[in-house]
Amino acid sequence: MTAALVDENIGPYKTIRKLGEGGMGVVFLAHDDELDRSIAIKLLPHHLAGDDEHLARLKQEARTASSLNHPNIITIYEIGQHDGSAFIGMEYIDGQTLRDAMAGGPIPIRKTLQIASQIADGLAAAHKRGLVHRDLKPENIMLTREGVVKILDFGLARSVASGDAGTSQRKTDPGTIVGTFGYMSPEQARAEHVDYRSDQFSFGSILYEMLTGSPAFAGASAVETMFMVIRDEPVALSQVAPHVPALLRWIVERCLAKDPDERYASTRDVARDLQHLRDHLSEAGIQPVREGEKEAAAVAVVSRRRWPLLAATALVALLIGALLTTWLHRSPPPTITSEQYLTYSGNDFSPAVSPDGKLVAFSSRRDGRQRIWLKQIDGGSEVALSEGSDDFPRFSPDGASVLYVHILPDGSSSLYRIPVVGGEARRILEGATTGEFSPDGKQLAFSRNDVDATGRVTSVILAANANGTGAHELFRSDIVALSQPRWSPDQKRIALIGASGRVAQTIVILDPDTKVAKTLATPPKSGEVSVPVWTADSRALIYVRAASVEAVVGSTAQIIRHDVASDTTQVIGWSSHNGTLVDVLGDGRIILDVRSPRDNLREIALARPSGSGANTPSTAPVERWITRGNSSDRQPVYSSDGQSILFSSNRSGNLDLWQMNLAGGSVRKITDDAAEDWDPAFTPDGKKIVWSSGRTGNLEIWMANADGSEAHQVSHDGVDAENPTATADGQWILYNSFNQKHLGIWRVHPDGTGASSVVAGRDVVPDVSPDGKYVAYLADGRTTRATVRVVRIADGAMTHFIIPVPAPPHTTAILGRMRWLPDGKSIAFLYVDEHGVNGIFQQDFIADKDTSSTRRKLAAFDPERATESFGISRDGRTIAVAGWEQLFSLMAIDGVPGVTARHTEKKEN
Repeated sequence: MTAALVDENIGPYKTIRKLGEGGMGVVFLAHDDELDRSIAIKLLPHHLAGDDEHLARLKQEARTASSLNHPNIITIYEIGQHDGSAFIGMEYIDGQTLRDAMAGGPIPIRKTLQIASQIADGLAAAHKRGLVHRDLKPENIMLTREGVVKILDFGLARSVASGDAGTSQRKTDPGTIVGTFGYMSPEQARAEHVDYRSDQFSFGSILYEMLTGSPAFAGASAVETMFMVIRDEPVALSQVAPHVPALLRWIVERCLAKDPDERYASTRDVARDLQHLRDHLSEAGIQPVREGEKEAAAVAVVSRRRWPLLAATALVALLIGALLTTWLHRSPPPTITSEQYLTYSGNDFSPAVSPDGKLVAFSSRRDGRQRIWLKQIDGGSEVALSEGSDDFPRFSPDGASVLYVHILPDGSSSLYRIPVVGGEARRILEGATTGEFSPDGKQLAFSRNDVDATGRVTSVILAANANGTGAHELFRSDIVALSQPRWSPDQKRIALIGASGRVAQTIVILDPDTKVAKTLATPPKSGEVSVPVWTADSRALIYVRAASVEAVVGSTAQIIRHDVASDTTQVIGWSSHNGTLVDVLGDGRIILDVRSPRDNLREIALARPSGSGANTPSTAPVERWITRGNSSDRQPVYSSDGQSILFSSNRSGNLDLWQMNLAGGSVRKITDDAAEDWDPAFTPDGKKIVWSSGRTGNLEIWMANADGSEAHQVSHDGVDAENPTATADGQWILYNSFNQKHLGIWRVHPDGTGASSVVAGRDVVPDVSPDGKYVAYLADGRTTRATVRVVRIADGAMTHFIIPVPAPPHTTAILGRMRWLPDGKSIAFLYVDEHGVNGIFQQDFIADKDTSSTRRKLAAFDPERATESFGISRDGRTIAVAGWEQLFSLMAIDGVPGVTARHTEKKEN
């Protein structure tokens, strides 16, 4: 019968081929000619057409799914009749079942979280409507090619709003077991009343299998499996999948609790926990599943299945006892009780809390000037304290004055001190970039940048008397930029924040007496680390760490407690936002300058050909948005035919490469690895792509076909290789290395051989000229000596061409990022205009000539959106631009364990 229905009409749809068959019907791929779309047809077989129960279940499935209207639940178009049999017309899912996705073994943790969080979100929507699925299993979950989850088959779904109503709809006799044994809950297996928590158990079974590659419950027969669900605990995840993070194990174990009361009170909480973990989980904390681990997991599960019944019963009793002990004494997962915004201008940052905890000083650009402001924590009133341009306030130990950095228009800075009650500010130290008083108020620790004749910058940490006299050096570094000194309450150590290029920031502990510094072991693949604050006992630091490898990509963060003596970290909470500086407000309460960034792409069609002379008249360019949303879509590059752009984006919850067709606007994912992928570039022939990826545990350069297939690693930097660019002949891939052992720009053949240095030093974002002879790069980026330079690739000879791009204070973009124009006669680069607005400039290139007089504006000067990155089409007529919008606000976060107030009342003199 089914073969005869291929290429036939079922209702208004024409069948194309059979997709599958199950107990509830046959599914066909069909075409809707009227709306020109593919759909799936589920047809009740003839032999069941007169079965009231099966017909009721088919209609129940259609009614239930169509009532939910959720992106993770399949869409139902209609229910109809064909030749005496009922059918459902539904959304066609071009992808695979979760069962098929698990055929190769465990699914990587990052991908598991992406899938599981969507399943939980769809279930939560169903449960909110009072519906329980009751047959959740891998076969009933589809994954589209774009990574979207779709929950199928609501034929057994039941309303729990009214138990009688739900039963009468299906005509299921009391005591009848429905569902699939390996995934049903214990109460479902006992044919008891079930509610939404039953689906949580099924979901936990699926999540367990995704992580281990083996079912949580699988006996030799259906009956044995059912008894295992009721009595047995699955082998502990810590045993069969030790790579799974503790928080994820906790979620699985809670879902798999035998007692429904020990599961989640709301499925929305399950989804929220998984979404938090998905967004905040650093890849540095995930170890790949190795073949040996897969085999060990399989052996452990097989051994469990062979236990004799009596031995299993005895052991289960012991396991339950152990489980209850563990459950009662386990540490709860990191949570945040609440988050509250304290300011709302969108331009507030760098908070500092007064010693009595009643005031917070901060920087703000709310009135066009960057000034120091004061805010009463309880009363809420705010007042400007300084005149600008100022940043990084710190209270004196007695709370009577505020120390801050005053920045001059030329970028130089000094430390000033001003009374809290207002009055005249007094300069204390010239040339300081950040500083803080010691707890006893007698000393200052401060940072300074020394620049030698060659422009090389060295970070220096110094100490001085509180009035600025007697300054003496404590430590210096020409590798890591050090700043933001923080004295420990016992005054024995100073914490510093360190950064090297684009590598995740580090924390350095300095002993002011011995002048010995130690770098704390922050994970190398974590994102930006905030300026820390000491705990009251001087034993640990509290800071936030961005979940993403790059701060502008993901704004969420972990709250970390870092024990200094043991150099160990503990995640003590989550923040829904990333930030740059943290301080303590009170017991269990911190303050953070949170930021909410987003990047959107727009295309600018230039009115004149790129590369024309400086005096060529131009008209205003035409612009259009390419993407518009809350994700970070950035680093656009054009395909060789100009028909599409490749870009990096976190729109799927993970940082991947995406491609957009410019004519139709369709978007598809090019890379789909659990690791973060970014910095894309096409090879000149357009057949390959190169990018930077963290899939080996470090950032390395990878290459693949233009569609993302046949990916392979190119570089073996060992630490951090980024910003790849290919030569015209395709023989070399150039990139910049942030490995401290060999900083600079390197080249390597596409097969990974022949790696050699092109330019040594702190040099970034290379771009190869169209003829493949030169490479332009940013030297000493984000410093007052930053320049765009050009060298000859063949011998590394430096040309006389130079574009000065000194970093203005508090820039929010990577100024100096450049692209060659297609004709190779000029270079486009990011910089700020006379009004401080950044955009794309253009300067002619002649290897041995000063062409600074040809510097002119090209495009994308928008005071509302800082231009962050850009790509130029091969014909030079259009530019794709990533516009960066970022809001800063002060936020109080309550419920952070282990945080104790250091506040004291002001002492009377």
